[in-house]
Amino acid sequence: MFSILKRSTLINSKIPLSKLFLNNIKARFQSSASNTIKHATPPKAPTGIKKLIHQYGYSALGVYLGLSLIDLPICYIIVHSAGEDKIREMQDDFFSMIGYKTKTEEIKQDNQNNEGESEGENEEKKSSTFLTEFAVAYALHKSLVFIRLPITAAITPWVVARLQRMGFKIGKFGTNEIKIAVNKAKKFDPTGKSSNL
Repeated sequence: MFSILKRSTLINSKIPLSKLFLNNIKARFQSSASNTIKHATPPKAPTGIKKLIHQYGYSALGVYLGLSLIDLPICYIIVHSAGEDKIREMQDDFFSMIGYKTKTEEIKQDNQNNEGESEGENEEKKSSTFLTEFAVAYALHKSLVFIRLPITAAITPWVVARLQRMGFKIGKFGTNEIKIAVNKAKKFDPTGKSSNL
């Protein structure tokens, strides 16, 4: 910082040093911002679910979320079918890997200390594996996005066409349809009285 400011300015100035430094920093940032050349880059074309929403409206998002609502429980059932003991073993391995004392280690220590205790009380000390199962199922579900998105892209046109045949006005509308809808909304009077605009 001292190399930027002149020594004579520092010595002869009655302005506090903090103000000099702040003014100098502001001037440096302003000059660097004005020196940069702004190039006009064309906007990137949307990809993935954004492209589908742009093309078919929010019905594509509905199809995607519908597939997700089917996929997540299936992933949970697959993880749950591994068995509670296997999940607890994996959970304990993970906790010991990051340095936490696991529940099974605590139970083993309690058994050594209290040999006369009944097994029913030891069972209460075991942790539930529901959150671990759900976390693993959710991670599996998120990793399957590369399957859900192409299925969504394949199903959405059919779903939109089917819903349009049923009478729903969904999908991408042109500007003419929007103008007609706006004019109808302007003419609509919920009180039933005619209004002069």
